[in-house]
Amino acid sequence: SLTSAFECSTWNSSGVTVAGGNGQGSAANQLDYPGGIAVSPSGDVYVADSGNNRIQFWSVGATQGAATATVVAGGYGSGSALNQFAANWHGFTVDTLSNIYILDTGNNRIVKWAPGATNGQVVVGGNGQGDGADQLNEPQGLAIDAQFTIFVADSANRRIQACINVAVSVFISRCSRILRRKLESRVELKAKQNVKYTIAAHIITSEDTIDNSSLDISFDSSL
Repeated sequence: SLTSAFECSTWNSSGVTVAGGNGQGSAANQLDYPGGIAVSPSGDVYVADSGNNRIQFWSVGATQGAATATVVAGGYGSGSALNQFAANWHGFTVDTLSNIYILDTGNNRIVKWAPGATNGQVVVGGNGQGDGADQLNEPQGLAIDAQFTIFVADSANRRIQACINVAVSVFISRCSRILRRKLESRVELKAKQNVKYTIAAHIITSEDTIDNSSLDISFDSSL
């Protein structure tokens, strides 16, 4: 005989309001056309309050859009200043350090807001619309990995841009055009035994040095 086992799950038939729900507006317990949401591992809620050009933060335990909500990014109307987003911004993401990254499409840039900041910091783009390594053209998506590399869907340029370590270091304005090309190099040398060699590499643009790295190698005479 055959025995079938099925797991059934049930949910409450009605939801519980944890953000907003107090009518359209710009007060601390209100939202205006929310367009995105992120939830931290501890249960804190970030809401893209699109109509108010801001990110609202509700702490754990806040209910019914309580007044514990605080503005953690934006809130100064639409524009191109460092405390503003363009009217047609397209969302945000939050990293493990609680930095917020705004996809500011209308200004062709990604802006990082550190916890407690009153202004954002441009970390990708912000140099006008274009296809240069330091430019974006109608970006439509972004993501950040565990190493704080940010990936941007640079829509009108039909490419994905990758910018390294934007959370914990001074940002280098030029990004790699991934999924377009790969850089390769080969070095041949006649090595002497028991001598240490240092191989250094750096990528240079016409303006500045982008990255430096080195590798120490040696050849053991016993091998």
